[in-house]
Amino acid sequence: MLRYLLLVAPLVAALGLLPASAEPQIQIGSYKDARAVFWEDLFPGGFEELYCGVSVSAREDHNIEHIFPAFWMTKTQNCGSRRTCRRNSPAFNRMEADLHNLLPTRTSVNAARGSFPFGEVPGEDHDFAGCDFEENSGIVEPRPAARGQIARAILHMTEAYGAENILPDGQLSLMRQWDRYDPPTALEHARNDRIEELQGTRNSFIDAHDRNINNNGLAINGDGAAVTGIDGTRVRVASWNIANLHWKEGEHLPGRPSAPAREASDYKRIANYISAIDADVFTLQEVNGPDAVAKVFPPSQYHIIVSQRFEDDRDQERDTDHIYTAVAVKKSGSVSFIAGQTYNALSIIHDPDGDARPTRAGTEVLLELPNGEPLQVMSVHLKSSCHAGSLDNPRNEDCVTLANQRAPLEAWIDELTEDNTPFIIAGDWNRRIDRFAQNDHLWGEIDDNSPAPLDLARFPEGITSPCLAGTSGHFPDPIDFIVLDEQALRWADRDSFQIVDFKPNDRPHRKKISDHCALYIDLVIPQP
Repeated sequence: MLRYLLLVAPLVAALGLLPASAEPQIQIGSYKDARAVFWEDLFPGGFEELYCGVSVSAREDHNIEHIFPAFWMTKTQNCGSRRTCRRNSPAFNRMEADLHNLLPTRTSVNAARGSFPFGEVPGEDHDFAGCDFEENSGIVEPRPAARGQIARAILHMTEAYGAENILPDGQLSLMRQWDRYDPPTALEHARNDRIEELQGTRNSFIDAHDRNINNNGLAINGDGAAVTGIDGTRVRVASWNIANLHWKEGEHLPGRPSAPAREASDYKRIANYISAIDADVFTLQEVNGPDAVAKVFPPSQYHIIVSQRFEDDRDQERDTDHIYTAVAVKKSGSVSFIAGQTYNALSIIHDPDGDARPTRAGTEVLLELPNGEPLQVMSVHLKSSCHAGSLDNPRNEDCVTLANQRAPLEAWIDELTEDNTPFIIAGDWNRRIDRFAQNDHLWGEIDDNSPAPLDLARFPEGITSPCLAGTSGHFPDPIDFIVLDEQALRWADRDSFQIVDFKPNDRPHRKKISDHCALYIDLVIPQP
């Protein structure tokens, strides 16, 4: 594609929904007590062994596996050896006794697992006859049917006991993937119910897969059926306006005194949502350059592409709003990053009262999907303050400017349609499109079926946004959208779309997180 200077490079929750906060158990005081409850009340008449998947009627040659190992617990509680922790730390004893973390295993396989982290190892060299269990160089690969259950136990323990910082590198991200791709069975749901009766807490990561209970109230609209039952690779595309994200801790953006001055804990909260969503591609808005993005997207894990306008404004010392579009692409994800560039055509001069300054440019990337097909993704942040005004007869300078952004946006869409390249545009559209739907002066202009077979779909559509509902920051009409062309839409799992509201314990800090909620959708790419 000639539009690019090629930059060649390598290519939680129901369906990833953030669950309600996990809680530590406080009713069972020791592992000794938990062990009796485990065999007598959870598995009194037999069980399916975790690692080998064998149905067992007797306990002989089997014991109890701490999926989140006891050694990790000693580090979490910082209480010394396991023996010392049992003697001196009530918190460790309650953590060790949490039934959500206990499952029956063959004694020999449990010993082989030890405290090793989970992962994927090359080949199929099984360590035990008839058991799909492999350990290689300190990494344990369990059978696929056990991975979701393992993941939800680790995710529960990590959140309930504040153990994120002691997990081995990459473990949390992998567990979120396993949770997403291997949902709980009816037996796992029933076990969660029984554990609540026994110790008073639930595994919220199991509950998050019950869409009737926890789906953020979203009703997904649109033509066509959801993608279900298709063998393929999931690719998650997310977008988030992170609201004046500065790279300097303790300082607001220059010239924007109302912007938040974030501390390390605020960046951590933002990073936690990014980790939980676990997207392969994140389009970003209102970031102050690559160093700001790197505060929450580690460069060792992501390709970071920021609008060239950032460097131009910095080098020319232009007085601007200091916020830019960007894209972050996971290096170990399901897509390959091929190229990235700035779409400067969206950056047009906004000139109210002679105070001329350019609007925000788009940032676009070219990706290769698992089936070898290309996907173009662009992050946009269109002109603000014309949420529903006329663009055909604009009455203020903001609407004039947004109206003028329609032509370059449509030109980008039309060129890719003519090139037969699937695309996604995601970001802050600053437009309440649902107010007038197809008659909206922006949407109707770009979704005009020309050139054929152009046909756009937007997510969300026709819903009230749940973002920050019940707070002064709630706006019922969405302005953030993920827009897919007809080619990208053929892969979309419509039911996967989510607007990720803040957890209750994060709401007091919402002004330091963002005044927007992240949103995402999954594509299911069939095998070639």
